[in-house]
Amino acid sequence: SSSHPLLHQLILSGLSSGLAVLLTNPLDVLKCRLQLASASPHPASPSALQPPATIAGTTRAILAEKGVRGFWAGIEPALLRAGSYSALRLGLYQPIRDFLESAGPRPGPGASGEQPRIPAGNKNNTPAGVGGKMAAGAMSGAVAAVFGSPLELVKVRMQAPCAASRGVWATGVHTVANEGFA
Repeated sequence: SSSHPLLHQLILSGLSSGLAVLLTNPLDVLKCRLQLASASPHPASPSALQPPATIAGTTRAILAEKGVRGFWAGIEPALLRAGSYSALRLGLYQPIRDFLESAGPRPGPGASGEQPRIPAGNKNNTPAGVGGKMAAGAMSGAVAAVFGSPLELVKVRMQAPCAASRGVWATGVHTVANEGFA
């Protein structure tokens, strides 16, 4: 229904990002494993003593360690992060932009005497300036990052070769307890 357009934007943004995560998580697991293998001089798990240097070698190692399910390691926080980050970033953009436009100065006629072009659907009858759009994008992105970044960290921790079998919440609590909040 058109009575809740913001809610619809938030839901559709979250769902579309979640679908993308489901399709790309295996590649993200490979990327994470390759990055950790190249950055770790002291491997933490026996299977990582001689880290594979190739995508094919890493794929074989994941299959040997955890089977096909290993490619969806960290899927829970990845879905939570993608859904919340995208829903907030995309869903909050327009309301923030509209708020900034309604709070800004009203445009006067241009040098030629004609009124500025008002985009269709703009309830406030103010032009959508580039600066307002950039500020709205930065603000919605900042709000989304505050909520999404901790989930990204938990996801990477759960994708690591030496990751303990913990859930999302337990991994987050364990990380904060051992490394702090900052």
